Order: sequence, then C-alpha cells, then structure tokens
Amino acid sequence: MTNTGVDARSGVHENSSDGSFTGGSQPADSNQPVDRGSTAEATLNRRPEPSASGSTGAELPPDVQRVANLTARAVKDQPANGLELLTAVFKQRFGIGVKLKGANPGTPGFETGSTWLFERRAPGWRPVGRWRDVKIAARLARAGGLTLFASSAGQTMAAFIHNGRDGVLRVVEAHLNGTYHVTEIDRYEQTHAPPDFVAAVDHCGEVHG
Repeated sequence: MTNTGVDARSGVHENSSDGSFTGGSQPADSNQPVDRGSTAEATLNRRPEPSASGSTGAELPPDVQRVANLTARAVKDQPANGLELLTAVFKQRFGIGVKLKGANPGTPGFETGSTWLFERRAPGWRPVGRWRDVKIAARLARAGGLTLFASSAGQTMAAFIHNGRDGVLRVVEAHLNGTYHVTEIDRYEQTHAPPDFVAAVDHCGEVHG
C-alpha cells in the first residue's frame, strides 16, 4: 500500500512507494531539509534550497545541490525550448565559456567562448548509441564536470549528467515548467532512451569531444 504524507514544516510531499520526493513552496530563507530517503532519486522544486534534508538526515551532496541551484536560475531566464534551457544552464555553470581539447588554431573551440558549442554542426559532440557509451563519455568529464545531452527539435526539457565528487553519475533533468529531477544514471537508463549526442565538459571548462 502506498502511504503519502506531508511535512507541514518543510512542504515536502513523500510518496513511500517509490521513494521520490517533491519539494514544496518553501520560503527563500528556509533551512528545512528535504529528505531524499534511501533511494537515488530526488525531485527539486523551482527554487531548491542548499540546506534541504529530511527525516532521515539524508540529502543531496552539496556539489549536486549547487548544480540544481544553477538550473533554477536558468529557468528564470524563461527559455522557450529545451535547447535554450540547456544553453542557459551551461552559461550559468561556465560563465566565461569553454574550450575544445585538442582544437587547432582558428577552429571552433580553440578560443574560450560560450556560443560555439551550440552552433550548427559544432565540434565537441560525440555520437552515442548506448548508455554504456554515455557513461564512457561522462567519465571523461571527471569529478565536477557536466555531460550535456543534445536537445532534439521541439523538446521541452534539458538533461545533463553531473559527475559527483562521491563518484556517482547523476542525470539532472530540467523542465520548462520549473521542476527538476536528479536521478542516479543506473536508475535513469532503465526508463529512458540514451541521447543521440553528448558533450562532456570537465570542471575547468574543457570539452572532451
């Protein structure tokens, strides 16, 4: 039987059948934690709080929470589609831009920039046909890096992998309606098809194409 409860202090709605958690409308200065329970998935609201935790004391690692906060700020730019949302998240994380590892002088990615990666037929994106390929690419980004999923035409969400400092790969899925989901990749791949292309960017802003 599914038991659903609401923590009146934090506005966290818990569904104990699948361990998922949905953040409520907390005040901006709330210190109430959001419990992600013993599972790998957490659902973050539009303005996730860095100090969120829950009844068990479990919470997203600080580095993962910081990335979730970046996606919240990106939505405030009111992107119109998944590509614009992905670009906004990217610019929040890599404000001065990125470079392409091994790029030749005069080619896209040789100079640091924030637009070349999203231009038509841009280098830095590698085709992937299986989740195994996605994971291999993501590991190139190392701890603190992001691996962007190419956005399809008409897509209304953006997704990318965050390499946690705890060694865990987590998919952060951001939606235009302001909701966010953070899921360990081993769970995510069970219900999602892999993207067609990914771009792995390490924490220093170097793209591993």
